[in-house]
Amino acid sequence: MALLAGLAALTLFIIASWIDGRPDFGPLINIGPPLLAMIVATLTIGANHRARVRAATRETDPRVIPHLLEVLDGDDFRLKREIRKALVELLPRLEPHHSGDFDARSRGFLVGLLSAPEPEVRVAAIDALAVVGQADSLDGMEAASGRLPIETEQVRLRQALGDLRHRLAVQAVQAVQQSRA
Repeated sequence: MALLAGLAALTLFIIASWIDGRPDFGPLINIGPPLLAMIVATLTIGANHRARVRAATRETDPRVIPHLLEVLDGDDFRLKREIRKALVELLPRLEPHHSGDFDARSRGFLVGLLSAPEPEVRVAAIDALAVVGQADSLDGMEAASGRLPIETEQVRLRQALGDLRHRLAVQAVQAVQQSRA
């Protein structure tokens, strides 16, 4: 974002100097090197970030899933597509003990996958939410149930909602029993 702001300011400066009729590029000597350094740094950081994310998509350990979900909040559409493809392979590996790896934000991104353009991503997200979802996932899952384009996905989501509610009820009963002991 800072890169875009810098480029916009530079562009406006150049346009203003031409409109004024006195194209004066002297101040660019002062602005140029820092702006160039910022551009190089941004491109380098972006390339390193993409390389790390691409390496993470090749992981087989489901503990990487919350980190991949965080990257879905970015602007790189190609990277998002790669992540969704990797999640199709990773999400089915989730087990109940992985639920501690997911905070509310990660679960929110998982619920967001119910709107993914690829049906296989939506199905993987449905099944994953049945395993690692929590009470904060229920509203998003219920809202998505009417928006899923394929009827079998809607049925699968209703089943996942039932499984999640059952798991949460069992956990609540166990907590009460433990508090009495």
